[in-house]
Amino acid sequence: MKKVIILVVLAVFMISQTGCVVKNDSSTSEPKTQTTLDKNETEAASSDTFIKAMDKAKSLDNCYYELIAELNGNRNSVTRVWVKGNKTKIENDKRDIVNYIDFEKGEFVDYDNKSKKGSKAPSNQNYIDDFKRYAGAYLANADYEGAIGGLDADGKEDIEGNSCIVGKYEDNTSKAMIYISEQYGIVMKFDFSTGNNKSSFYVTNLKIGSVTDQDVELPQDANVSGN
Repeated sequence: MKKVIILVVLAVFMISQTGCVVKNDSSTSEPKTQTTLDKNETEAASSDTFIKAMDKAKSLDNCYYELIAELNGNRNSVTRVWVKGNKTKIENDKRDIVNYIDFEKGEFVDYDNKSKKGSKAPSNQNYIDDFKRYAGAYLANADYEGAIGGLDADGKEDIEGNSCIVGKYEDNTSKAMIYISEQYGIVMKFDFSTGNNKSSFYVTNLKIGSVTDQDVELPQDANVSGN
Protein backbone atom coordinates (compact mmCIF):
# COMPACT_ATOMS: atom_id res chain seq x y z
CA MET A 1 0.00 0.00 0.00
CA LYS A 2 2.71 2.44 0.95
CA LYS A 3 4.53 1.86 -2.35
CA VAL A 4 1.36 2.68 -4.31
CA ILE A 5 1.00 5.97 -2.45
CA ILE A 6 4.63 6.86 -3.09
CA LEU A 7 4.31 6.21 -6.84
CA VAL A 8 1.19 8.34 -7.18
CA VAL A 9 2.65 11.20 -5.19
CA LEU A 10 5.91 11.12 -7.10
CA ALA A 11 3.92 11.25 -10.34
CA VAL A 12 2.20 14.41 -9.14
CA PHE A 13 5.54 15.85 -8.09
CA MET A 14 7.11 15.13 -11.49
CA ILE A 15 4.13 16.59 -13.32
CA SER A 16 4.30 19.79 -11.29
CA GLN A 17 8.02 20.13 -11.93
CA THR A 18 7.53 19.52 -15.67
CA GLY A 19 4.89 22.23 -15.72
CA CYS A 20 7.34 24.67 -14.18
CA VAL A 21 10.00 23.76 -16.74
CA VAL A 22 7.61 24.28 -19.62
CA LYS A 23 6.64 27.68 -18.31
CA ASN A 24 10.25 28.71 -17.92
CA ASP A 25 11.17 27.49 -21.41
CA SER A 26 8.33 29.44 -22.99
CA SER A 27 9.73 32.67 -21.57
CA THR A 28 13.11 32.08 -23.36
CA SER A 29 15.60 34.71 -22.21
CA GLU A 30 13.09 37.28 -21.06
CA PRO A 31 13.23 38.27 -17.39
CA LYS A 32 10.62 36.91 -15.00
CA THR A 33 7.50 39.03 -14.83
CA GLN A 34 5.93 40.22 -11.61
CA THR A 35 3.09 37.76 -12.19
CA THR A 36 5.58 34.87 -12.26
CA LEU A 37 7.27 36.10 -9.10
CA ASP A 38 3.92 36.45 -7.36
CA LYS A 39 2.97 32.90 -8.34
CA ASN A 40 6.27 31.50 -7.04
CA GLU A 41 5.80 33.35 -3.77
CA THR A 42 2.23 32.04 -3.52
CA GLU A 43 3.37 28.43 -4.10
CA ALA A 44 6.09 28.79 -1.47
CA ALA A 45 3.59 30.20 1.02
CA SER A 46 1.14 27.38 0.26
CA SER A 47 3.83 24.74 0.72
CA ASP A 48 4.82 26.23 4.07
CA THR A 49 1.18 26.20 5.17
CA PHE A 50 0.79 22.53 4.25
CA ILE A 51 4.01 21.50 6.00
CA LYS A 52 3.08 23.38 9.18
CA ALA A 53 -0.31 21.68 9.13
CA MET A 54 1.23 18.22 8.70
CA ASP A 55 3.66 18.90 11.54
CA LYS A 56 0.70 18.62 13.93
CA ALA A 57 0.60 14.88 13.16
CA LYS A 58 3.75 14.45 15.25
CA SER A 59 1.59 14.62 18.38
CA LEU A 60 -0.66 11.72 17.30
CA ASP A 61 0.58 9.00 19.65
CA ASN A 62 -2.76 7.21 20.04
CA CYS A 63 -5.08 6.79 17.09
CA TYR A 64 -6.96 4.36 14.86
CA TYR A 65 -7.90 4.92 11.23
CA GLU A 66 -8.70 3.10 8.02
CA LEU A 67 -6.93 4.01 4.81
CA ILE A 68 -9.04 3.34 1.71
CA ALA A 69 -7.58 3.02 -1.80
CA GLU A 70 -9.85 3.37 -4.81
CA LEU A 71 -9.32 3.31 -8.57
CA ASN A 72 -12.03 4.78 -10.80
CA GLY A 73 -14.57 4.52 -8.00
CA ASN A 74 -13.82 0.86 -7.26
CA ARG A 75 -12.35 0.00 -3.87
CA ASN A 76 -8.95 -1.69 -4.15
CA SER A 77 -8.05 -2.14 -0.50
CA VAL A 78 -8.71 -1.19 3.10
CA THR A 79 -5.75 -0.80 5.46
CA ARG A 80 -6.52 -0.61 9.18
CA VAL A 81 -3.99 1.08 11.42
CA TRP A 82 -3.69 1.11 15.21
CA VAL A 83 -1.06 3.31 16.89
CA LYS A 84 -0.15 3.63 20.57
CA GLY A 85 3.10 5.26 21.54
CA ASN A 86 5.87 3.80 19.38
CA LYS A 87 3.91 0.68 18.46
CA THR A 88 1.68 0.04 15.46
CA LYS A 89 -0.49 -2.76 14.12
CA ILE A 90 -1.46 -2.82 10.44
CA GLU A 91 -4.06 -5.02 8.77
CA ASN A 92 -4.87 -5.04 5.06
CA ASP A 93 -7.96 -6.78 3.69
CA LYS A 94 -5.91 -8.14 0.77
CA ARG A 95 -3.48 -10.03 3.02
CA ASP A 96 -3.77 -12.68 5.74
CA ILE A 97 -0.65 -11.26 7.40
CA VAL A 98 -0.83 -8.67 10.18
CA ASN A 99 2.13 -6.32 10.70
CA TYR A 100 3.25 -5.48 14.22
CA ILE A 101 5.86 -2.72 14.46
CA ASP A 102 7.84 -1.45 17.42
CA PHE A 103 9.50 1.71 16.13
CA GLU A 104 11.51 2.30 19.28
CA LYS A 105 13.19 -1.12 18.98
CA GLY A 106 13.08 -1.18 15.17
CA GLU A 107 11.23 -4.52 15.23
CA PHE A 108 8.93 -5.54 12.38
CA VAL A 109 6.90 -8.75 12.76
CA ASP A 110 4.74 -10.35 10.07
CA TYR A 111 2.11 -12.43 11.86
CA ASP A 112 -0.37 -14.98 10.48
CA ASN A 113 -3.57 -15.04 12.55
CA LYS A 114 -4.50 -18.52 11.28
CA SER A 115 -1.27 -20.35 12.06
CA LYS A 116 -0.37 -18.04 14.96
CA LYS A 117 3.14 -17.91 13.57
CA GLY A 118 5.19 -14.79 13.00
CA SER A 119 8.54 -13.86 11.61
CA LYS A 120 10.72 -10.86 12.33
CA ALA A 121 11.52 -8.81 9.25
CA PRO A 122 14.59 -6.59 8.78
CA SER A 123 14.22 -3.14 10.26
CA ASN A 124 12.91 -0.66 7.69
CA GLN A 125 14.65 2.69 8.15
CA ASN A 126 12.26 4.49 5.79
CA TYR A 127 9.29 3.51 7.96
CA ILE A 128 11.15 4.53 11.10
CA ASP A 129 11.99 7.94 9.62
CA ASP A 130 8.37 8.42 8.51
CA PHE A 131 7.18 7.58 12.02
CA LYS A 132 9.56 10.11 13.55
CA ARG A 133 8.13 12.79 11.27
CA TYR A 134 4.45 11.89 11.41
CA ALA A 135 3.98 9.70 14.51
CA GLY A 136 0.56 8.03 14.31
CA ALA A 137 -0.15 9.46 10.86
CA TYR A 138 3.04 8.09 9.34
CA LEU A 139 1.24 5.79 6.88
CA ALA A 140 -1.46 8.26 5.82
CA ASN A 141 1.08 11.08 5.42
CA ALA A 142 3.89 9.09 3.82
CA ASP A 143 5.93 11.08 1.33
CA TYR A 144 3.34 13.76 0.62
CA GLU A 145 5.96 16.38 1.46
CA GLY A 146 7.53 15.60 -1.92
CA ALA A 147 4.36 16.64 -3.74
CA ILE A 148 2.90 19.59 -1.88
CA GLY A 149 5.50 21.99 -3.25
CA GLY A 150 3.60 21.94 -6.55
CA LEU A 151 0.16 22.53 -5.03
CA ASP A 152 -1.67 25.82 -4.56
CA ALA A 153 -3.88 26.57 -1.57
CA ASP A 154 -7.54 26.12 -2.51
CA GLY A 155 -9.57 27.01 0.56
CA LYS A 156 -10.98 24.62 3.15
CA GLU A 157 -13.32 21.64 3.12
CA ASP A 158 -14.83 19.28 5.67
CA ILE A 159 -13.73 15.64 5.35
CA GLU A 160 -15.12 13.05 7.78
CA GLY A 161 -16.05 15.83 10.20
CA ASN A 162 -12.54 17.34 10.05
CA SER A 163 -11.93 20.84 8.75
CA CYS A 164 -9.16 20.47 6.15
CA ILE A 165 -6.98 22.89 4.25
CA VAL A 166 -7.02 22.03 0.55
CA GLY A 167 -4.15 21.95 -1.93
CA LYS A 168 -4.71 21.73 -5.67
CA TYR A 169 -2.71 21.13 -8.84
CA GLU A 170 -4.25 21.07 -12.30
CA ASP A 171 -3.08 21.21 -15.90
CA ASN A 172 -4.55 20.09 -19.23
CA THR A 173 -4.13 16.37 -18.49
CA SER A 174 -3.86 15.91 -14.72
CA LYS A 175 -5.38 17.05 -11.47
CA ALA A 176 -4.37 16.50 -7.85
CA MET A 177 -6.16 17.47 -4.64
CA ILE A 178 -4.94 17.04 -1.07
CA TYR A 179 -6.94 17.59 2.12
CA ILE A 180 -5.03 18.04 5.40
CA SER A 181 -6.77 18.07 8.78
CA GLU A 182 -6.27 21.41 10.49
CA GLN A 183 -6.57 19.85 13.93
CA TYR A 184 -4.55 16.65 13.54
CA GLY A 185 -2.24 17.26 10.57
CA ILE A 186 -3.25 13.98 8.97
CA VAL A 187 -3.84 13.77 5.21
CA MET A 188 -7.53 12.90 5.19
CA LYS A 189 -7.81 12.54 1.42
CA PHE A 190 -5.70 12.59 -1.72
CA ASP A 191 -7.11 12.47 -5.27
CA PHE A 192 -5.08 12.15 -8.44
CA SER A 193 -6.56 11.93 -11.94
CA THR A 194 -5.03 11.75 -15.37
CA GLY A 195 -6.89 10.91 -18.56
CA ASN A 196 -9.79 8.62 -17.71
CA ASN A 197 -8.16 7.25 -14.55
CA LYS A 198 -8.71 8.54 -11.05
CA SER A 199 -6.98 7.28 -7.91
CA SER A 200 -8.27 8.17 -4.47
CA PHE A 201 -6.78 7.55 -1.04
CA TYR A 202 -8.72 8.65 2.01
CA VAL A 203 -8.89 8.18 5.76
CA THR A 204 -12.09 7.11 7.43
CA ASN A 205 -13.13 6.17 10.98
CA LEU A 206 -10.37 8.28 12.51
CA LYS A 207 -10.46 7.79 16.29
CA ILE A 208 -8.12 9.59 18.67
CA GLY A 209 -7.19 8.07 22.05
CA SER A 210 -9.12 4.83 21.57
CA VAL A 211 -6.20 2.39 21.16
CA THR A 212 -5.17 0.12 24.06
CA ASP A 213 -1.90 -1.71 24.69
CA GLN A 214 -3.59 -4.97 23.72
CA ASP A 215 -4.48 -3.57 20.29
CA VAL A 216 -0.82 -3.18 19.30
CA GLU A 217 0.76 -6.12 21.15
CA LEU A 218 1.44 -9.50 19.57
CA PRO A 219 -0.86 -12.26 20.91
CA GLN A 220 0.70 -14.02 23.88
CA ASP A 221 0.54 -17.40 22.13
CA ALA A 222 2.32 -16.10 18.99
CA ASN A 223 5.20 -18.26 17.79
CA VAL A 224 7.71 -15.76 16.39
CA SER A 225 10.90 -16.78 14.61
CA GLY A 226 13.84 -14.69 13.48
CA ASN A 227 16.45 -12.54 15.14
